[in-house]
Amino acid sequence: MDLPGFNLLEALRKHQSLLLLKKERITRLISLTNQILEGEAQMDFKIFDNQEISTMKDQYRKEVEQRWKDTSTYKKYHERTRTYTKEVWKEIERKMQNFFQELNCLKPRTPDDPVVQEWLEKYRSFIDEYFYPCSKDTLIQLSELYISDERFQQFIDREGDGLSKYLHQIITFACTQ
Repeated sequence: MDLPGFNLLEALRKHQSLLLLKKERITRLISLTNQILEGEAQMDFKIFDNQEISTMKDQYRKEVEQRWKDTSTYKKYHERTRTYTKEVWKEIERKMQNFFQELNCLKPRTPDDPVVQEWLEKYRSFIDEYFYPCSKDTLIQLSELYISDERFQQFIDREGDGLSKYLHQIITFACTQ
């Protein structure tokens, strides 16, 4: 986030492209399964091909390494994540979803509520522990992204309408005090 030349929006657009490819693949698998169950299709193993997704992941990985491999933030991120297994990544995704579900339950509270601020500190610590150092400046950058990038809004708001705006308000309050 604090890396020179890092374009968070560009990185997120690329991540979104990868997610859309995965979504399309899963949609095709579901459709094929339905067709087979209804006797309308034969099993076709080509649909299980992951090559397009793998190619895109490799492309993104190479670009990230080329642009930021010499920065201390990237080195810390790489050091933290290089040994993560698929199970660890799934656990991280589960924890992230739980954070946003918890936040949705807090929506009736104001951003200055101590319970809400305690939640924010846990969220910041989570980012700091699993990804990269998460300072107040980093949190502010993230909060701007949460409301300015439609993809982030959709990701966060799937746990509750307006959740991304609420999170932005919470972070803005905490980081301007």
